[in-house]
Amino acid sequence: MNDNDIKCLKVSGNIAIAKLKCRKYPGILFQGDTVYSMLSRLKKIILFFEIKKDGDFPDEYYELEYIIEVLENAQNIYKNFEQK
Repeated sequence: MNDNDIKCLKVSGNIAIAKLKCRKYPGILFQGDTVYSMLSRLKKIILFFEIKKDGDFPDEYYELEYIIEVLENAQNIYKNFEQK
């Protein structure tokens, strides 16, 4: 993939909409520090659930875990790229 395979459609603050030539739909690009901030906040919410636990976790807890996993995977790709 080269730079010509990516088209930036819109930039707004720390977020951009970009279209990869090989994909049907555009993607949402978050700056690395924005992803870090979102993860930190989501982890605080998870911690709140864990502290206040009075039995089984609600379904929303597991939904948040999934979102955190997806964002952590993206952050790890970013970190590995940043180190090269």
